[in-house]
Amino acid sequence: MTYKFRAWDHLLKQWICVGYAAIGETTLFGLVEAYLEENRQGATSMLERLGDVEETMWSGVIDKNGIDLYAGDKVKWTRKVREVFTGTWKWQTDEGVIVWRERGFWVDKEGFGWEGEDLWNWDEIEYSGNIFEHDKI
Repeated sequence: MTYKFRAWDHLLKQWICVGYAAIGETTLFGLVEAYLEENRQGATSMLERLGDVEETMWSGVIDKNGIDLYAGDKVKWTRKVREVFTGTWKWQTDEGVIVWRERGFWVDKEGFGWEGEDLWNWDEIEYSGNIFEHDKI
């Protein structure tokens, strides 16, 4: 797997280092440091701005439209769900956020994974925004 990263500047509300792959001596932190030196926004040093930048890692998943999915990205998918009282099946569209948990990436969604639900498949997942630019799900 290729390890790709991007970083969000909370102060300027923009992405930096998008799709950066950490290779050799060059590190994501080195690129962020250089960016902050050029974009201090009144700070006396880049260290004062370091807390304004949040790095995210590529999940290794590409959505059905060819978009790389990173931690913090909002995704949606359609799945078949069984009605508890009637026992009938229906199609339902759900949304969640890609998060890193312990040893891997997951989709964080309230109420997901109850018995009787068909789990969606990664091939059908679709990008629908991210928590940085669009903070409401």
